[in-house]
Amino acid sequence: ESQGYNDWAGTYMLEQARRSLDDVIRPLREAAAEDPQLNPIGHGPGNALLHCAGTCRMCGRLSRGAKNPQATGLRLARDVTDNHEVVGVALGQSWAEHEMDLANNEVGLRCCESVGASVAGGQGRGSQNGIDECIKCCGRELVAGALTWMRQLEEPPVPPGETPATPPGRPAHGGP
Repeated sequence: ESQGYNDWAGTYMLEQARRSLDDVIRPLREAAAEDPQLNPIGHGPGNALLHCAGTCRMCGRLSRGAKNPQATGLRLARDVTDNHEVVGVALGQSWAEHEMDLANNEVGLRCCESVGASVAGGQGRGSQNGIDECIKCCGRELVAGALTWMRQLEEPPVPPGETPATPPGRPAHGGP
């Protein structure tokens, strides 16, 4: 009987994770139409936002109906995202990407804590069930330099007075 419950709980958490990503990927794809760096696919700032906002949103979804919603959502969202990133490494994801994704997921958990009830309960000041609050919080974190993406991790330091070699269509810097 316990195994049946665990199977149901695991399936429920994965479904909430999928829905959370669906919730935030649409607005990010729309934003990417104006600024290609915000494309959630790849390893740029848009992917950092996707990890942050998706984790924030998942935290809210998983906290609904719990006796201690904030703690429950944070714990469950951390479990799901940490396990997801471990599977990524097992499937060939680089260690740098793994660390980057974990860091951005952690910022998403902090955003969930800061926007609280509007994400968990879905009644956020005119939001779409807290989605807007998660994206806004993660956007502020991006601008503040708290999110990480691959360009920041892989670009070698440029000696003073020299210009970095930049592939076409990519910014010469790794952050805002």
